[in-house]
Amino acid sequence: MAFVAVATGAFSAEEQWRRLATEDFIIVSNASEKDVAEFAVGYAGFRQAFRSFFVGPGQQLPATTILLFRKASEYEARVAVATCAESRTICSSAEYDGHPFLSLAVDGDRKEALRTAFEFDTFWGLGRLGYGAPLWASQGAGGVFSTLEIKNGYCTVGIRPGPFPSFRKEELHWPHFFEITTASPEYAGPYAQGRFHSQAWALMHWVLLEEGSASERLSALCRAARENGGMQGVLLTMKVSENELTDAIVRHFKAVSTRRIPFDEPRLRAGFKMETVSAAQGRALAARLAYLSGKLNEGDKDLEIAKGIAPNSPEVLEVQALRELKAGTNDAGLDLCRRAVAAGSRSPDIHLALAEARLSDTLSASATVATRERQMDEVLAEIRKTLELEPGYTRAYLLLGRAFCIAPTAHPEWVAELSKGITEDSAAAILREQRLILCQRLKMEEQVLQDAEYLAMRPDLSVMAHRKYEELWLRGTIERDLFKVDSLVQEGRFADARSYLETAKTSRVGKRVPAGYARIALFIAEQEDWVGLSALRRAERWDDLDRAAREFLETFPKSKHAAEVQALQKEAEAHTVPSSGT
Repeated sequence: MAFVAVATGAFSAEEQWRRLATEDFIIVSNASEKDVAEFAVGYAGFRQAFRSFFVGPGQQLPATTILLFRKASEYEARVAVATCAESRTICSSAEYDGHPFLSLAVDGDRKEALRTAFEFDTFWGLGRLGYGAPLWASQGAGGVFSTLEIKNGYCTVGIRPGPFPSFRKEELHWPHFFEITTASPEYAGPYAQGRFHSQAWALMHWVLLEEGSASERLSALCRAARENGGMQGVLLTMKVSENELTDAIVRHFKAVSTRRIPFDEPRLRAGFKMETVSAAQGRALAARLAYLSGKLNEGDKDLEIAKGIAPNSPEVLEVQALRELKAGTNDAGLDLCRRAVAAGSRSPDIHLALAEARLSDTLSASATVATRERQMDEVLAEIRKTLELEPGYTRAYLLLGRAFCIAPTAHPEWVAELSKGITEDSAAAILREQRLILCQRLKMEEQVLQDAEYLAMRPDLSVMAHRKYEELWLRGTIERDLFKVDSLVQEGRFADARSYLETAKTSRVGKRVPAGYARIALFIAEQEDWVGLSALRRAERWDDLDRAAREFLETFPKSKHAAEVQALQKEAEAHTVPSSGT
């Protein structure tokens, strides 16, 4: 769970909770209608701007759940204490049910809290949409959107953050900049000084606000960065040299400072539908926040109050179940999961917990194959129900992939089903590994090679895993190409075999392992010469056969046809020796 700090509490006796839902977010709050509406306007502007930049046709982001407290003391009682004595935690972010979950208070530093929320939602959303943005790209994009403002009918994106140092004056050396990770001293801590974040903001301001499609440019950038590294990815995408990079960004700021997006605030407000909800909903969500923050005692207090109000409501049963599962009391937790589902729960995490438990049952050593098949059908039904509730949920796809890999029988249609969950988010490598294993079971060699190549190119895998997938990719590709060449040779299509080989030699594998393709070229030549020898024998061209056989044995001394060629040579010699009577 992520927290942002800047420099605790009970609810009032008469609790009043409200809920405001749109397609982009759900706010649950004990604040006034006016405060909830004001916050909703700001957040709606952010989501509209985000969609205009990043969400393509057919794509959709899950709604963000926002727990908005009336008082900062109520919020602070349920989140982790800030590590710095002079600071306060003002906004927290997490994920549950495959949705972003934000919490803050309306009487805190709302502007700074919104900046934090916008930043988190930006890099969370980029990951969910499958951009696979590296740290510097997601961090920079989050910074660009964190300062979004709504004024006079427009959302303004790209306003310069006040505390950032001068980009050019404090610039990090570009090759080093692209190597920085969250563990680097330049990223966080006393030595960070904001330089990495300032440089990431400037770079991504250029990438996102230049003319043209931001989503297409960002997709191309992320793809190029994966294939060529961050530095080369930027240079190739933005069409500049390393020496020109800083100057190009500076020129951008002289021409472009912000982008304005029309925003119809009156129309938005007219569509708001706020409803009063039970305090059990608010307390259950507050308990969830406290549990995610590690504040178990505070969460238990909220949960007890929620149980006293609505003990059998889905929201209360869901939080109870997750509390028991987190405590390791699985039987009680799973029983509560089943009760929540019976009460109408539509929580993906609840269905996923049931699926995980059932999957463990399928691994019982005493179960027959038929029993395991039946159990696996139940597991898959539960996972598919989760994906109906939350399409694109990575946790559900990871469990689906695991189930496919260990199921007693694999089915070809599973490959397409699992592939729907593979994007370029943080779980991409694991899902590709699962698909590779599934395709190995199904003997779908072409897909195996594609996934092995992808995994061999992933910079974040261990050295051992990298070597394993690289060997599988290289060896498997060469074997595939040899098989294709051999099939053409068996048909006597030597020209086609050579043409296929020439194309294969220009591939990544061909360039990485030229010796392997040199051996295939020798194989084609050997087989063509062998066929030629057989043709000379049938034509009884003994002199030509004798000469060709000698050349064959000199060129291919270890050929499997060596003994046969030696016999042909002797036969040719016998026919070319002059008779004694002449």
